[in-house]
Amino acid sequence: MKVHQIWEERYDSKTKKVPVVIPIVIYHGRKEWKIETRLWKYLLDIETMPESIQKMSPDFEYKSFDYSPESKLEIKGSVILQAVLKILKAIREKDKKNLIDGFMEFVLLLDSEEDIQLGNDIFDLGLEYLMSIEAEITKEDLIQASKERGDVVKSLAQRLRNEGREEGMEIALINLYKNGFTVDQIVAGLEISKEKALEIIEKAKKNIN
Repeated sequence: MKVHQIWEERYDSKTKKVPVVIPIVIYHGRKEWKIETRLWKYLLDIETMPESIQKMSPDFEYKSFDYSPESKLEIKGSVILQAVLKILKAIREKDKKNLIDGFMEFVLLLDSEEDIQLGNDIFDLGLEYLMSIEAEITKEDLIQASKERGDVVKSLAQRLRNEGREEGMEIALINLYKNGFTVDQIVAGLEISKEKALEIIEKAKKNIN
């Protein structure tokens, strides 16, 4: 939302005033942020102009937060904020392993969010964003990587299942099975009966044959 839209929406007809708006930029490019944050730095010759002209020219400094892979800025705040910033930072990693590790941390953070629906919604957005930006990363890559991180296996499996009701659950189950998970691990992760899991696996085998 633009500043003027905020002011239009929050205009107080009694006091004839609008609230203070603090401009914030969250950056997550591949390289570290090295751009001026004061508007006047972009106005040609503004500092040499008469004071009367300067007074009529807008000037403000926005607060910037650099979450590029090279940045050392600490990620903190609420669980959801940390998760969002983690995926934004990870998605710009050049190294595929670092990217996937960042995604796993994103999953674990969401797993600790008390609002389950909100956590699932943010997971869906993060996964969709990752898939749209990094064509080389697949859900199979994420599932395979989770095998090396036992604390992520159940959470990732559960969230992949939540993506698409029955069909999504079957796809997640088959992907887990193809990537070497045992039936018992799959049953625990997807929270379905062993009979149902075996039924889906047998059905998939017949379709392949």
